[in-house]
Amino acid sequence: MDLTHKTMKRRAAERTAKVQDYKRANPDATLDEMARVFKVSRETVRIDLLKVAADQRGEGGNVLSPNRRVR
Repeated sequence: MDLTHKTMKRRAAERTAKVQDYKRANPDATLDEMARVFKVSRETVRIDLLKVAADQRGEGGNVLSPNRRVR
């Protein structure tokens, strides 16, 4: 079953929110532990945490390529 782009974006947003809640409840959690809990790669968890940090700073845009961010 192929997922639409819209579905993938929605699931990513939901996962990012869950990662944020988990990190708030367990501040000492490692990337490996969170990857195991959410059944995704360490890299995916790292990207989700980068998104959370950028949102908290009030920065939007592409957190993976900060030089392309609109200023």
